[in-house]
Amino acid sequence: MARYIMPLKDEQRLPEGAPAIAASFAEFQYQFEAFTHGKVLGQTADHWSNLVVAGSAALIPLLPIREDVSPTVSAAVERPEEYYYETIADATVEEAVVRKNQRLDPGEALCLRIKNTVTFIAPRWPFRHIQVVLRLYRSVTEILTGFDIDCACVAFDGRHVYTTPRGATAISTRTNTIDLTRRSPSYEMRLFKYRMQNLDVFWESLDRSRINMDLFEKLREHRDLHPKNVKGLARLILAEIVVSGRRPYTDSLTSRALKKLGDAQDPEFTGPTVYTSVEIPYTKRFTADRVRQFVARHSSIPFLFGTLNEILKGSGSAKPEEKELPGRLGFMKDNPGRQMIGSFYPLDEQGW
Repeated sequence: MARYIMPLKDEQRLPEGAPAIAASFAEFQYQFEAFTHGKVLGQTADHWSNLVVAGSAALIPLLPIREDVSPTVSAAVERPEEYYYETIADATVEEAVVRKNQRLDPGEALCLRIKNTVTFIAPRWPFRHIQVVLRLYRSVTEILTGFDIDCACVAFDGRHVYTTPRGATAISTRTNTIDLTRRSPSYEMRLFKYRMQNLDVFWESLDRSRINMDLFEKLREHRDLHPKNVKGLARLILAEIVVSGRRPYTDSLTSRALKKLGDAQDPEFTGPTVYTSVEIPYTKRFTADRVRQFVARHSSIPFLFGTLNEILKGSGSAKPEEKELPGRLGFMKDNPGRQMIGSFYPLDEQGW
């Protein structure tokens, strides 16, 4: 176990002989419906044409219901399973490549457009936001081979669930393997995110005798023990310390900072400087209007709010000092298959 980072506790592991995925396609569909609050699966065959849901939005419903989670059921949610997914994926923005968001009354819908994505903002919690990635792929294969994290290599096109050998291995063993050729600036936090879904991390080259734990003690003494102050392997080790509950590193500020970084952006199609990301709050107190106010106050990149028609035409309300957004919405048409790694600007092993 010395080469595992953030290893799972015994009670978090699947019992011997337990299924690694949903027992049937019907069970997957049922869980997918609960995860998305019925906003995606109800689309007609025409709506699913050339569309795919990929990454965590396809992975999490594929996994069996966890016994270590005991959600509190709310009257605001139709099914207990829906509240289960709010518990285990409370800040996930679905990477669902779809054109419309169902079950929203007229006048309640709000769309956010940035350079390479359009996000349908849910009117209120617990309904999920849906993000459309403005990029054309030639096949599901191009999508799956571009993921940086093994377990994220899952896609659903309305009829079939797809994965790769990497994805199947990660799901069956509940382990993501570190591959520094796929590393990006958010790589470690993406691994942490999936550790919260009970997938631990393995690195063949890990030598714990070379880890200087004094670094974390010095940061703690100076009240600088924050995930932003470390990077690479050090950030994963900090995450391991917090997950394991090792004192005196379990203060609430460090834990909250680590979780915030992990929730900042869903990892699948986003990459720094390629799919620029805006933090979109997802809590009980954030209605669509409060999300609008939050983005307007905190965003450092150009954005456009409005109805679907307005953001398609480029006529919504934008950040006034920015002029980078084009008028009409368009899809990126470069060849994503030319680079089979998770980010267009990957990092190498230096600094790891």
